[in-house]
Amino acid sequence: DADNTVHGWCFDIALGNFDPDKRGHLVLWDLGLVVRFPPGTTITFPLALIMHSSLSIQKGETQYTVIQFSSGGLFHWRANRFQ
Repeated sequence: DADNTVHGWCFDIALGNFDPDKRGHLVLWDLGLVVRFPPGTTITFPLALIMHSSLSIQKGETQYTVIQFSSGGLFHWRANRFQ
C-alpha cells in the first residue's frame, strides 16, 4: 500500500479453517514468491514495498487475515508537530 510508511513493517496473520497445502497461499508479487501460509502463521514484510495477495480457498473453507501496519500519515503528522 503506497500510503504506508516505507521503513515500516507489516505483520500478516493467517486465520481460519482451510487446507494450506492446496490453497490460501500468500503471493508476494514483487519478489515472485508464492508462500505456503497455514492458519496461525505470521509473516513480516515491508508492506509499502511489496505488493501481495492471497490465493482463494476451497468451497466450504474459511480464511481470515489480520494485517497490522503503520500508516505513513501518522509519521507525517508527528513530523509536523501533530498538526
